[in-house]
Amino acid sequence: MGASAGIGTRQVPERGLASVRAEIFQPEMVAYVPLTKRRLVLRALTAAQDELRQWAALHARMLTEIPPREVHVADIMVAYEDDHGCDVTLPFEPRR
Repeated sequence: MGASAGIGTRQVPERGLASVRAEIFQPEMVAYVPLTKRRLVLRALTAAQDELRQWAALHARMLTEIPPREVHVADIMVAYEDDHGCDVTLPFEPRR
């Protein structure tokens, strides 16, 4: 999920454990929460999923048949604790 693939970006202010970032992709739009290797624990993953669902309920239409996904962007075995390790993503449709 590189920035060059998106045609628009909107940063949502941080609340609680996570902040949500939405990127507009063709043909699908994806909101995601980046996590460091240190935060790749069940509690943080669950919080990121909850944050994405809350964001989608306020700002978009959730694609209910597609659950949040984990997109690992680093080799966790060699990454440092503060390296970007994973994006928790949620596809959505814009509100009309």
